[in-house]
This record gives sequence, C-alpha cells and structure tokens, in this order.
Amino acid sequence: MDVDNIKEWVFGLFGIILFFVFIAWFGDLFRAHTTLFFALWLAIPVFAWTLTSTSALDTFHGKALHHVRTWLMILICLISFGFFACYEQVRDHFGKRHIAGYLVTHDEEPDYDDQGHPYYPEHVYASSSTTRWLLSFSRLACWGMCIFLPWLTWKLSTRAIDYQTDLTRGRSQPLPGE
Repeated sequence: MDVDNIKEWVFGLFGIILFFVFIAWFGDLFRAHTTLFFALWLAIPVFAWTLTSTSALDTFHGKALHHVRTWLMILICLISFGFFACYEQVRDHFGKRHIAGYLVTHDEEPDYDDQGHPYYPEHVYASSSTTRWLLSFSRLACWGMCIFLPWLTWKLSTRAIDYQTDLTRGRSQPLPGE
C-alpha cells in the first residue's frame, strides 16, 4: 500500500464515521423539532416555486440555480427520509398536540411475525370515529408526501432553470400564470 492509498482509506473511513454521526445527530434533531421540520418540508417547494420570479432570477446567475436546486433536493430528501423513518414519532407528536383524545397503547403480550420474531402491536385511539378513520390513512399520506414533495421541488426548480436558460438565449416569454 502506498501513501495515496492509505490516505484514501483514512478519508473514506472518516467519511463513513462522519456520515453515521450526522445521521444520529439529524435523527435527534428531527425528533426534538418535528414541527419546525414539517414547516420546512412544506416551505421548500414553495421556495422552489418562487425561483421563477424576476428578483430570484436576478439574484441567481449562471449555474447558481443548479446549486440551489441541488441543496433544495438534499434538504427535502433528508427531511422526507426523516418523516419516513420516524413516522410513528411524528404521528404521536402531532396526535398528542392536535387530536382530542389521542392515545397509543401497545399490547402486553407479543405477537409473532412470519419469521417468529416477537413484536408488540400498537393501537391508536382518538375521540371520534372520523379521526380514527383519518389516522388509518395517515401513514399512506405521509409516504405519499415523502415522494410527492421532492418530485414537486425538482419540477419547480427545473422550471426556473429552464426559464433562466430561455432568458439568456433571448426567448423571454412569460411563464404560464404570470
């Protein structure tokens, strides 16, 4: 092994360790500030939509919109991963805060999955049957948003990049809705 190869291994291992430390830190931060991350999760596509405004196009020149799109995608995918991975904690956080009579209980006796591993089923309660019915679809809605919001952010930011490209090439037609 030569020196360059050793450097690559050291930096690679350092990067992997740093990645896992970041994931652990992000998980703690995400669970502690779920409402803030939810607001940010919804605000990122709105910000991507505003990138087609004249002031945004005057601010970001050249490849700057590409960098903005990259960072927006990193942020929204990271937050989407947080909502996907911590769904139960997010549901409980919002349920306790915003749903009357919200309660989650776990069975005392374990059930067993197909491989024979024990798990404790949870039961979600709310004061009204409509709320319980809506809670049954909350996982599907959360997962749908985990896919839809990054896709929407990509489409809106790409639209701004395409519009900026058209402006620099002299084809400056207004975007639909302007």
